[in-house]
Amino acid sequence: MTKFAHSLTRRAVLLKSGFADGAMARWRTLHEIAVTALFIGTHGEDAAKRYLRYDCIESHKGASQYQRHCKSLGYEPFTSEEMKLMGESRSKAICEFGESFDERYGWAAAALKIPKPNFSQIEDNVGLDHLRPYYKMASQNVHADPKGVLYRLGLTGQEFLLAGPSNIGLVDPAHSSAISLLQVTSCLLLLDPILDNIVMARIMMTLSDEIGVAFFEVHKKIKAREKQLGSK
Repeated sequence: MTKFAHSLTRRAVLLKSGFADGAMARWRTLHEIAVTALFIGTHGEDAAKRYLRYDCIESHKGASQYQRHCKSLGYEPFTSEEMKLMGESRSKAICEFGESFDERYGWAAAALKIPKPNFSQIEDNVGLDHLRPYYKMASQNVHADPKGVLYRLGLTGQEFLLAGPSNIGLVDPAHSSAISLLQVTSCLLLLDPILDNIVMARIMMTLSDEIGVAFFEVHKKIKAREKQLGSK
């Protein structure tokens, strides 16, 4: 939740400052957290246990990569004892959860019954695969693909370069943030599905819709004003 809060804060700052593309890129993290939270909420304690234990797999992979390149980077390597302890922790986890646990997203393999799961399969499992086009769009500003260079949400036309903030293109990142906040918060609220928590989740659903509508109305006014100015 700390990571989610930090990412949400950065999104709010970027939106307020008029950086739609940066905000959309940060939503990618919010979406990944929402998908993970819903997956664990759906599959229960065993999925949560595997998710937390998967840290030793990531630690060993990261440490092994670091060992290969630390000298060229001018850093000190891990000691043989440190590497041994991380290796033992990894081996113990694989022995407990199976060989597939060592794969990327291996913590989700048992619940999905897929030996080598990927994020899109986890996304599909919790019914959020319809957001994949937005996830793809958000990824364009994270990775160095040409679409991220040539397309900007903050531009009305793509024949210019965007050199700073813009009041255009804020609808998708703003509404997407509201939706992800709703998803994660509802997941936590419904761990204890008392009436108050259910009502709160319903109120958040309404607010999420209202946020999308409000941003879209402002967007239409800005577009109309830009068109009017362009005709003069």
